[in-house]
Amino acid sequence: PTHLLYIILELLKNAMRSTVEHHSVGMGMGMGMGGGTGTGIGVVDNTHVDANTWPPIEVIVSDGFFNEDVVIKIADEGGG
Repeated sequence: PTHLLYIILELLKNAMRSTVEHHSVGMGMGMGMGGGTGTGIGVVDNTHVDANTWPPIEVIVSDGFFNEDVVIKIADEGGG
């Protein structure tokens, strides 16, 4: 269903944004709400951070064996 795709994509975008904002403060990039170059995208002085330094965002999809329940868990380290 389309509505589930939209919800999951929004949750993943929020998880990625919060993870980058939370962990970039410790890297001296100073990203955050209203920070950055004023472009609204959170880039400070075109600093490049390797993608391997970010903590992973885990997505677990579990279905029930004897019923039709499906559980989707999205776990990040965004500090919230």
